[in-house]
Amino acid sequence: MELSRDLSPQFKALLEPLRKHFTPYRFCWVLTGISYLIAWNRGIALLYAVVALTLAALLLSHVLAWANMRGLRVIRDRAVAPAPGETPLLRYRLRAPGRRHFLLIDEPQLATVTGTMIAQFDRETVIERELGELHRGVYPLSTLHVSSAYPFGLFSREREVVQKPHKLVVYPRLHDVLRLPEPLVQAHTADAEAVLQRRRGWEEFAGVREQRPGESLKHVHWRASARQNQLMVKEYEALDVPGMLIVLPQQRGFECGTVPHSCFEYAIELAVSLTRAACHAGHPVHCVSYGKRERQLHLAAHTTEMSPMLEWFAHATPDGTVQLTEAVARARHKFAHPGWLVTFRHDGDALDIGRHGARHLDFTFAAQSFREPHAEKTDSYVNVSLSVVRYHVTCHASLPTLFL
Repeated sequence: MELSRDLSPQFKALLEPLRKHFTPYRFCWVLTGISYLIAWNRGIALLYAVVALTLAALLLSHVLAWANMRGLRVIRDRAVAPAPGETPLLRYRLRAPGRRHFLLIDEPQLATVTGTMIAQFDRETVIERELGELHRGVYPLSTLHVSSAYPFGLFSREREVVQKPHKLVVYPRLHDVLRLPEPLVQAHTADAEAVLQRRRGWEEFAGVREQRPGESLKHVHWRASARQNQLMVKEYEALDVPGMLIVLPQQRGFECGTVPHSCFEYAIELAVSLTRAACHAGHPVHCVSYGKRERQLHLAAHTTEMSPMLEWFAHATPDGTVQLTEAVARARHKFAHPGWLVTFRHDGDALDIGRHGARHLDFTFAAQSFREPHAEKTDSYVNVSLSVVRYHVTCHASLPTLFL
């Protein structure tokens, strides 16, 4: 049990410099110096014994910590990119000439993750570490630190171990969208007819996928089947099927709150959940964001492979300067007449997008509740009008309940 758990934050802040600088190692040296001075001045033999024992403990701490690190090899296997809803995993392989005790492996690039403690192993072992503390994002991994304070915890010997650099990608959380609002399809159908005049067909090639049981061989993509060593079929996208256009806000200042409970992280989770729901319901999805550079994601209807979509959202960062109204105008210019238009904004931000002919899913975040999450809580709610469905989202809201 941590004794400082019930202390006030102000008192903890006063104790922090003392805790940082007054370590057990320094305490032993201070004790040795004071004991020696008193013994030399007063001639107390018992204090000479205290000095000798303390010096012996310090010497053993140095020697055994060095011996514990001698010949040690640590290799980090490539971090396992988790499936949606699973915890990312790190795996370490350790080798040493003999038995080793109380080693700590620390990842300096993962600031929110505590070190991995290994109590004991003999010659070789494999350690797996779940990274439940990590939230959505991309984490570059290169060197790692290995330290040992064996046997007394007085002195710690540390070594930097160079590893092959790679990136750990943590996917955003997915929520079940039980019910999508009905799209507005009139403008989209008219646009599909115009496209039909140019292409002379109601469908366009969207990609390939695995053949489902009972499907005809008429649309088998033989070249892709040969590469994948399994039957792959061509997938087409009907031009008269309404699509979803998601404009992801990446302007600076939108990330109000503290990760993972921030406006930006909530917007990511809502966007990725809506994308999956629309694809599974048989609708194409376009996602557009304007950060340091413009990023686009297009998913065909009935897409089942979600990894590219999850990776696209995992790389999103609020580093842009394009405001929401301008971002929506640019996105609508590229993808005209969607069935749904999805936007995210703070509750105090104005949004002027004019007539758009789509079902507008407008997510407004109560910015004050994210800035002060411990203040009096208000509930999230949904307002439905003729063409706009407005979701009012507060901090710590249950996002799946918005779509009941």
